[in-house]
Amino acid sequence: MVRVYLVDDHVMFREALAELLSRHQWIELAGMASSLGQALDDLQRLPVDVVILDLGLPDGHGLQGLERILSARSDLPVVVLTSHPEDHVAMRCLQAGAAGFIHKREVAATVIDAVRSVADGRRYIGPELAGRIASTVAGDSPAERPHDSLSNREFQVFAGLVAGQSVSEIAATLHLSVKTVSTYKSRLQDKLDVRGTAGLVRYALAEGLFEPQ
Repeated sequence: MVRVYLVDDHVMFREALAELLSRHQWIELAGMASSLGQALDDLQRLPVDVVILDLGLPDGHGLQGLERILSARSDLPVVVLTSHPEDHVAMRCLQAGAAGFIHKREVAATVIDAVRSVADGRRYIGPELAGRIASTVAGDSPAERPHDSLSNREFQVFAGLVAGQSVSEIAATLHLSVKTVSTYKSRLQDKLDVRGTAGLVRYALAEGLFEPQ
């Protein structure tokens, strides 16, 4: 029996995914949460084998949610779900410790295989991303864009600012000083050649980065 915990703030999607998982006798739904805070509380007391995590939670946007879950429960394999189209987001999640990555539009066809794979200690990448990685290896990928050069920490700060978090809120979430986050913000503006939070948001919208809140 594999005990699965779902974290997604979209009620209808979460319930549909729970129903899909419940069709398989070897899977037990250990619990569900609509926020990162609730999930972190539950994961401290519930027996869980696999976490399925939405990448666009209001209180854990982008890599923040993944890193906080892994910090609290490093033993848990986490499968990240996203509607995000960018390959570099998937690669950052895998580099940060995600055991799997699935695009939401292919979740119905892949989530069971993903749960089975990560529960067995293997990684899982959805076929859409796997195909694009193959194209990259073959030399068919587009030229690197400015945001591809961001460090994971810079990317986290970027995600927080675009999601509407203040510098103080990001500092508290990432356990950094306000001064450090302000420095990251300045670096972001220089690397992306924009000015101010509004400029960062415009860049993110133009490049199709991050999920809408």
